[in-house]
Amino acid sequence: MPAGVFLLQTFLEECYNFNIRLLPIKNWAFDRSFLDLILKHIARKDFGLRDIFKISFLKPKRKFRLFQVEPTMDCNLKCCMCPWMNLRRPGSKMDWKIFEAAARYFRLAEEVDLTGGGEPLLHPRLEEMVRSAKSAGCVVGFSTNATLLFPEQTQIFLDAGIDWIAYSVDGATPETYERIRGGASFEKVMKNICGVQQLKERRGSIKPRTMLFFVMMKENVHELPAMVRLAKCMGIDQIVAKNLDVILKEGDDERRIFRNSGEGEVDSSVSMAVAEAREVARDLKILLRVYELTPVEKPICEQSPLKSLFVAWDGSVSPCINLSYIQDRCFGGKWQRFPIVRFGNVATEPLEVIWKKTEYRSFRKLLQNRGEGGSANFTESLLPDLSPYSERRCSSSPPPGCGVCYYLYGV
Repeated sequence: MPAGVFLLQTFLEECYNFNIRLLPIKNWAFDRSFLDLILKHIARKDFGLRDIFKISFLKPKRKFRLFQVEPTMDCNLKCCMCPWMNLRRPGSKMDWKIFEAAARYFRLAEEVDLTGGGEPLLHPRLEEMVRSAKSAGCVVGFSTNATLLFPEQTQIFLDAGIDWIAYSVDGATPETYERIRGGASFEKVMKNICGVQQLKERRGSIKPRTMLFFVMMKENVHELPAMVRLAKCMGIDQIVAKNLDVILKEGDDERRIFRNSGEGEVDSSVSMAVAEAREVARDLKILLRVYELTPVEKPICEQSPLKSLFVAWDGSVSPCINLSYIQDRCFGGKWQRFPIVRFGNVATEPLEVIWKKTEYRSFRKLLQNRGEGGSANFTESLLPDLSPYSERRCSSSPPPGCGVCYYLYGV
């Protein structure tokens, strides 16, 4: 292999392994699969730089960064910290006509996240939803508790071309995990997750990208380092250690590990667990994103409602899932009430009409006054050091409801 090609291969591998984000060119977005496909071509045959850059995987940016579409609010588990548990009602599954009304606009979005307040795999037509998003040229994935991700299901979604899957696992031992995730079996979930990796290896596929979401709480944060080791053993690409940042039930505020202003320092055992987890991740060369443990207000949250929206299972359109459902929440140690924010319903009016409504535009104007949305896509926004507002501050007021949402404060 010529030295120039070897150096490019090394550079691209480092970009991929450590997620160094290559800058977009003007109005063009750099497709992540560009790196993967170049490396495949380099491995297959010996050719020069000019040939490499003949592979054109640049695509135009779209109007929306993300559509989050909620297949269902139903769930098969009763997790101790779940904020949506008391908001569920039987049969909360998206009707296909509602999905089609939303999917008509997928061509405008870079990514589609088929996740909401429930377990996506409970929707009988989830595979068709994935295929619909892929046919529109979107990056698509969903978050799951993995209890229903059996081998036949995995095969179906890989055949459909799913780009990423995020597993919600909040314990590295059966005792902790099953205490938190009521109704789940640690052994079965681990088997299902490993099954995805095994199928990827048999296919020689780099997709789907796999992420593990770990909600840090007092009862499990000590297992974060062990979770990193376990994730590496299972072939997980990335770990996201989130806070318990949506607090809607009595008792959940006592579970959180981050500290609000005036509450003193973060507990030393928490800091030690996080530091150890980061060290383990570095040693094992696995990506780890740990959310901040001290809230600091950002101009706009990572959800970036200027470029994304949420469609609930009933077709309601909101800037995000929190504003779609939450009235009463605990924020800063106090219970707060704000109105639900819904600007229309795709079952009764076109999405472009909803987006252009005066009240929706006014909502976005308040955010625009605080700063433009970041350019990172949804999965990139979960990577270490890619939060677009980590160093920026803003003095103007956010929209009602956003100011008492921890998402705006980076925790």
